Amino acid sequence: MPAVHLPYVDSALAHMDHGGPAAFWHNLHWGLYADPEAADDSPEAYVEAAAALTGHVVATAGVGASRRVLDVGCGFGGTLDHIRSRHPGCRLAGVNIDERQLRWARRLAGEHGPAPFVAADGCALPVRSGTQDRVLAVECVFHFPSRKAFFREAARVLAPGGTLALTDFLLAPGGMATFLAKAAE
Repeated sequence: MPAVHLPYVDSALAHMDHGGPAAFWHNLHWGLYADPEAADDSPEAYVEAAAALTGHVVATAGVGASRRVLDVGCGFGGTLDHIRSRHPGCRLAGVNIDERQLRWARRLAGEHGPAPFVAADGCALPVRSGTQDRVLAVECVFHFPSRKAFFREAARVLAPGGTLALTDFLLAPGGMATFLAKAAE
């Protein structure tokens, strides 16, 4: 796998490598805030929002007991840990291109048994066709070289009637120009 160096991932890894609490980074996504304008930026609010997003995606996907769930771009495994603790009997696997994140995912999931984490590209999943009931991708698809290739792969690995549930970042028309103008101020 290629080396992955993203500032926010590097920061999270350094934080945990130096003894910082993994709970803050367990869900490596921004989260879902009931009122983003009123939200504070405390670690506690972040953890709560990240857990809310995880719960929302899992519920929207219809994850339930005994489902086969693949979390693509699984980060540190927080989404799979959420599912494991609430939906017994699920067969879970996580895929991420960054082996450093997977090492932490395995470490954090260690007490729950064998860690089902595999280093792979989200656009070339090492999964047999038609074998997954649910494919999740929480705030990671924007990193992939091609959304179209990822969608093809997700469709390929899903069993008939399976569900893809994801969150993604998209810029509104003119969004980059607005961002650059504000950054220049």
